[in-house]
Amino acid sequence: MRCEDYTWLITNDFDTTTKSTDVTYDRIIITDGAVTDYASEAGVFRFDTVYGLNQAMTEAVSDHYPVYAVFWTRKDGD
Repeated sequence: MRCEDYTWLITNDFDTTTKSTDVTYDRIIITDGAVTDYASEAGVFRFDTVYGLNQAMTEAVSDHYPVYAVFWTRKDGD
């Protein structure tokens, strides 16, 4: 059960593993106070695709992909 005071930016729709599984192990969760600074962009950095790595090379780097979220830094005064 999720608390309504939090917003999940990385949800179950994201595969965060580099292996053949389709699982979300890694999350970014923010409190309601951070929602106004969130730029509505979050995801998984698939470094294997970006850098043209094969499966063995990808797994040598990590068994997880990095997750990210973009936030405004000068949007408001807090």
